[in-house]
Amino acid sequence: MANRMQFASTERVWGAVDSRFGKQITDWLEGKVAWVGIPNERSGTPVRMLDCACGRGLVSKALYPWVDELHDMDIPAKMVTEYNKAARVQGLIHEQMHAVEADLLTPADGDTQPLLNSEDLSNFDLVLVSMAIHHVHQPEVLLARLADRFKPGGVVLATE
Repeated sequence: MANRMQFASTERVWGAVDSRFGKQITDWLEGKVAWVGIPNERSGTPVRMLDCACGRGLVSKALYPWVDELHDMDIPAKMVTEYNKAARVQGLIHEQMHAVEADLLTPADGDTQPLLNSEDLSNFDLVLVSMAIHHVHQPEVLLARLADRFKPGGVVLATE
């Protein structure tokens, strides 16, 4: 619950962050795709990525050209709605890029967060969290739960 309150209180500042740092982050990531863990050449198997605390999709948009499926999550419903609207405006269908409202630090008992138990949110090549860990009260728990979501040989990337 503390994480939900923290992210809800900071969502209004992200428009400024997107415009100020978006190009820097995008340029840096585009130059480091192989380092991040995304294969340079496609093997025919879809590359799947999960972006935890996706916000309006700044990192997802930067990495989209190198992945086939973006499954993202964030806590504030408003951020998730804006993210999904932006993906549709870009012409991307739900299966290519979408976000859900979810909190990995809230126990998923099946009733409160059924999506966390779904196959849709597991078996990723790349799982990332960017510019969010400093808001989390239990970062080690978050990182462990992110690690549970990647497939064998997958990568967790945490940036601050």
